[in-house]
Amino acid sequence: MTTNPSLSTITLMTLLMCLSPTLIKSEKGIDVLLPISLNLTVLTDPFSISAASHDFGNVTDENPGAVLCPSSPAEVARLLRFANGDFSYDSESTTSSPGFKVAARGQGHSLRGQASAPGGVVVNMTCLAKTAKPAAVVVSADGTYADVAAGAMWVEVLEAALARGVSPVTFTDYLYLSVGGTLSNAGIGGQVFRHGPQISNVHELDVITEEGIDVLLPISLNLTVLTDPFSISAASRDFGNITDVNPGAVLCPSSPAEVARLLRFANGDFSYDSESTTSSPGFKVAARGQGHSLRGQASAPGGVVVNMTYLAKTAKPAAVVVSADGTYADVAAGAMWVEVLEAALARGVSPVTFTDYLYLSVGGTLSNAGIGGQVFRHGPQISNVHELDVITEALRERQKEITEVLQNKEDQLRETASARVTLVSQGKRIKTPLLAGTLAETIAASSRWAPDASSVDVEELKREAASIKRAALIRDLDLRLLYAKQKLKKAEKALAKVQKDLDPSDLPTDSEIITEEERLLFRRIGLSMDPFLLVGRREVFDGTIENMHLHWKHRELVKIIVRGKSLPQVKHIAISLEAESGGVLVSVDNTLKGYAIILYRGKNYQMPFRLRPSNLLTRKKAFARSIELQRREALKYHVADLEERIELLKTGQEEDREPHKKSDGEEDNLYLRVDESDYSSDEDESFLSLEEET
Repeated sequence: MTTNPSLSTITLMTLLMCLSPTLIKSEKGIDVLLPISLNLTVLTDPFSISAASHDFGNVTDENPGAVLCPSSPAEVARLLRFANGDFSYDSESTTSSPGFKVAARGQGHSLRGQASAPGGVVVNMTCLAKTAKPAAVVVSADGTYADVAAGAMWVEVLEAALARGVSPVTFTDYLYLSVGGTLSNAGIGGQVFRHGPQISNVHELDVITEEGIDVLLPISLNLTVLTDPFSISAASRDFGNITDVNPGAVLCPSSPAEVARLLRFANGDFSYDSESTTSSPGFKVAARGQGHSLRGQASAPGGVVVNMTYLAKTAKPAAVVVSADGTYADVAAGAMWVEVLEAALARGVSPVTFTDYLYLSVGGTLSNAGIGGQVFRHGPQISNVHELDVITEALRERQKEITEVLQNKEDQLRETASARVTLVSQGKRIKTPLLAGTLAETIAASSRWAPDASSVDVEELKREAASIKRAALIRDLDLRLLYAKQKLKKAEKALAKVQKDLDPSDLPTDSEIITEEERLLFRRIGLSMDPFLLVGRREVFDGTIENMHLHWKHRELVKIIVRGKSLPQVKHIAISLEAESGGVLVSVDNTLKGYAIILYRGKNYQMPFRLRPSNLLTRKKAFARSIELQRREALKYHVADLEERIELLKTGQEEDREPHKKSDGEEDNLYLRVDESDYSSDEDESFLSLEEET
């Protein structure tokens, strides 16, 4: 067997390269050796260095000192601990190294060198995807989620999902990007408007902090966590610029409960259920408003920074709510003083004391007592705080969970103790376990000693339940009727406001008279005419009369087609057209195109100087009038329907109060008397919309 000498030389060089210490440079330009004891797969060949030196943007070209190709997250954690000077070879010795830069790189689609580490170490995340067990992408059995390794591409996620007959709810437009790289920018794709960005569909994140601690943020925490470089960089600096420490993640809470869950998890006191409790290595959690601290008070090195401004954005009903009497304001965490001042001025009041620079968070200035211009008259801001909402709801939930766990343990101990007790009665040992005070004992006693309910009692209970349900439904419908009548009054006021410029004309007393023969002739000619005018939802307005006069300029008759109206409504429109135009009504006929109105201009017709009468509505106002009419008619129908349903329910309630004698054909289930359709979803939506308007 022959051996290629050149191939053996290359293999030997690669082996020596991986086993020898690697020389890199720290951020201060100091040479640092990566010892062999770190057990890292480090590449320093020119091809790997060149591939990791530039990105998609082609703006920067900075060579790293080495490229790490990790086979597990533990290698990344060891590298980060060594970079921070916190790596021990054994239990007695600990080495420290000058800090050097470490950057994670996926497919290299950054624009300005965000994944570069000049002189440091670039972590090739694709190696984790190649060595992931059992695969880089594992879709769950039910197809609801996928476990994706770091460095895996979206095309691999899509292929694995399609193999199971499912698809990701949202993914990037260009599939040959790493999943972690698009998540770092929130993940804006084609499905983002329907299912939210990619970061909103992440269930769990396996995060390695700056200290090299592997922390798993579980799905049960239900937190909105950002790990993109922009959020990390924004949360690493404060107003003083004295410290610049990167946190591990940034929390964007939508409620104080998320902050409470994160604090419990950071303290190792978070339970997935009532039986299991997880503990996590403690990490720092800091609250950050507008970042106007001076010495990094709002920073959390390697931990989680809570962006309090998101609580102000998601506060309901608003970030600042001034009381009705204007004596105090309810301010959400993260709100700025300028928002407090705007809300107060809108109510005609002003805060007794506030900060000189208004673009500061209220909580941030309160933490420093709040020294402002009015402090000598009204005291500092902290002296004018009526109430502080410290996170207590989540703590109460935790206390309740602990109480339930203790009760279950107490029941188990009681059963165990009672099983060991034996009673001696008449010389015989009774080994029956004592169940006093347990749930099983209560159920057994109830089933044994509780009186059996007769059929009459069951019927009476059903009748009472149906009566209570009917009474609750009547109260609900009464409330809906009250709000519907209020909306009807508002609709009538709006209609009167639109119609204030409408002044319809009366029928002329000296109108021209045509004979019956002329009427039949004009009717036949008018119905055979091709040109016509169409009257729609606006009905009669100034433009309709103008078009009639323009028709009469060339012919003696005008044909008007009306669609979507009943015969009485068409007759009313015909009389209005006759009164406003000054013509003679010939006939109203039902045709295939709709109702046809034939009008004769008269023998002594003269075109008026102003074709559009000023006493009618304009086109725009006529359209608004039609909308208000439609709204009023719909509300009238809704009010009548509610009154009828209330009357029927009250009639059924009176029947239930009378002595009940069930006939042979009557239903046994009295719940069938209350129709579930009375709880209409459309009414719920209209009821909620009315509450928002009021």
